[in-house]
Order: sequence, then C-alpha cells, then structure tokens
Amino acid sequence: MQSMRRLADRRGEFIAMVRESGLRHATNLAARASLPRRVVEFRRLFIVELDLRSVPRDAPDDSDIEEITADVLGTRIDPGEAEALLRGRLRAGRRLWVVTRAGRVAAYDCLGGESRAISPWLVVNAEDGGIWSEMIRVARDFRGQGLGPRLRAHVARHCARAGYARMIGFIDTTNRNSISALGKVGFVPIGRIFFVRILGLTVIHHGPTWRLGRWTADRPLEIPVGATRNHATCQARAIG
Repeated sequence: MQSMRRLADRRGEFIAMVRESGLRHATNLAARASLPRRVVEFRRLFIVELDLRSVPRDAPDDSDIEEITADVLGTRIDPGEAEALLRGRLRAGRRLWVVTRAGRVAAYDCLGGESRAISPWLVVNAEDGGIWSEMIRVARDFRGQGLGPRLRAHVARHCARAGYARMIGFIDTTNRNSISALGKVGFVPIGRIFFVRILGLTVIHHGPTWRLGRWTADRPLEIPVGATRNHATCQARAIG
C-alpha cells in the first residue's frame, strides 16, 4: 500500500513539473534524480549574461524585496522547505534577497561571487567585472505573479551600484520558464556547456572545445566564461 502511495506521489510531482517547466526539463530532472551520480551525471546548460551598464542605477528599489540574514530566518520569516538550503547559502557567505507573503518566503534570489561551482568538479569563472547570480526560486503557490523577474531586476540594480559590469548565470537548456523569466530582465545567452560523467570519466563541451578527463572536487576543471562565447549566436536563435 505504501509503495503505491509513493508511486502516486511521484507521478503527481512529475506531472506538476511537466506543467511548470515542460516535458523535456521534467524528464531530465527525473533522470538525474534516479541515476546514481557516481555512475552517470549529465547536464546541458546555457550560460546567460546581463549587461549591468544598461541597468538604471537610480531606479527606486522594490519595497516588497529585502536582503536578509540568517538570524531573520525562522524568527520573522518562515523559509518553509527551503530552510536548509537558504541557511547553507548564508553560512557560505552568499547574499540573499527575498519576497515575503504573510510571513513566508514566497521567492528568493541568491548572489554568489566571481566563480560558480556547477558541480563538485566543474567550476566556471566569471570574467573581470562579472558576478554570479547563483539561483532564483519562486514557491509553487506564488508562481505566475512575476516575482522572479522582479527579484532579479532588484538584485541587478544592487550589483550595478556596486560597480559590477556583468551578472552571469546558467539555466538548464530545457527549463523554458527560467529562460523566459530571465529574458524579461534582459539576460542574453553567451554560450553553452554540456557535460556527461560516467564512472568518473568526464566529457565536457564548452564553446568549440571538447575535453576528456577525470576531475574531482580536489582537482576541479575550471572554465572561463569567455570560452563559451562561440555559441552565442546559434543559442540566441534557439532561445528566441
């Protein structure tokens, strides 16, 4: 009986993912979750960029959005299911902005540093003057209200005022909702990274270059963002 319930729950979760992000993205997520990572891991990513020099620095901040610290979570704001993730990001020195509704975290945006670990063994470095927008999430109950683009635009203004020239991020190529939301803010694709890892042997394609090797968390492969720019034109067509 319990196994049937678990199967029904998983089926419902998969259907919800299909409705939110499309069949291809939901299938990729389900495959990555079911395959043991030590055996097989694969991802296709767009690297996207926002030119912060085009962001109006003197525009007023969004009154619904605030930067928070760890001591606020669980006291004034209920982070819900994302509590462990948010606390971990704050402990790691990340900056975090949230939209709250009735004391709950409805959406959050996490800002990283000049490099981003896409996996324990793959690190992408921003160019000079660039900073990573690490992740943005909107709780399921609050989707469809435009909170994601509002959050990203708010954080972009803060980065522009801090003197950064570019905000960089990455999206799964099948995640149509995120691609659309970031496009509304002004993000454009500047490249693509594809990687597959089988029993520790890694194949990575970024820009025109294929690489093969055994990278680990102690010895990660580092890729400069500029190395992915060769695919900007064709990927811009694909997203548009």
